[in-house]
Amino acid sequence: MIKSIDIQLGSLRCFKACICLDFLEDLGSDYEDALLQAEFGKFHFLLLTICGLIYLNTAIGITIISFVLPTATCDFDMTSKDKGWLSASPMLGMLIGSYFWGCLADTKGRRIVLIVTLLADGICGLVSSLAPYYLIFLFIRFANGFNVAGTMGIVFPYLGEFQPTKYREKILCWMELFWTFGIILLPGIAWSVIPLQINLQFSVFTYHSWNLFVAICAIPSILLGLWLFSFPESPKFLLEHGETDKALDILVCMFIQNTGRKRDDYPVRQAKTLNKLM
Repeated sequence: MIKSIDIQLGSLRCFKACICLDFLEDLGSDYEDALLQAEFGKFHFLLLTICGLIYLNTAIGITIISFVLPTATCDFDMTSKDKGWLSASPMLGMLIGSYFWGCLADTKGRRIVLIVTLLADGICGLVSSLAPYYLIFLFIRFANGFNVAGTMGIVFPYLGEFQPTKYREKILCWMELFWTFGIILLPGIAWSVIPLQINLQFSVFTYHSWNLFVAICAIPSILLGLWLFSFPESPKFLLEHGETDKALDILVCMFIQNTGRKRDDYPVRQAKTLNKLM
């Protein structure tokens, strides 16, 4: 009985150590302390900006079809059933993509998944603006939804894993505001572009204002994906995969950017391997 209790207590201590991510050798601090040592400042606001814009972009990507349907109906000669499938196709893509990208983000990294999904979403959006036939447009919008699922699902943990606990909820709430901005911005873009009289004749199809509208809405995804190359991977993800030196380098860079002080001023000097609970 006593032996069983000791085993349970030992497992509990191991579990607690794993949750705290106790990896700082010289200070005996955990991951939360390391984030606090890096302080809160410029880096976090830049990260909030790009993550917020990514979330704004997903709001546009999800709701864009509602503005395209009325004007694209004649070009594609759509029935009510066709319109229903076109509205549902991005959602079906998101349903499948959420599991795929979620698994990939847990194994390959949050940042790389965000970059890939943003670039893929932007490219699909540009290609869909040139789609000459309904079925091609339908398939590409399905691919858009597939990619948007990865972007929308990963941007929250990516942003949250850089935040100390006392700021995390507030920062994530601030990011939610960007969704509202996206919903407000999209009608403005639509009202500015779709009423334009554009009739460019090509051998296969005619390029109208709604095609331009779709292309314009796709460009931010590519720009955000390229901008994200300048941001680091989540240090928490790196720690969980044993890359402690890289995680420490990122925390040091955060400290330098937030405080303007030198690398040697960061109190954490060395990281030890994170022990995972089996």
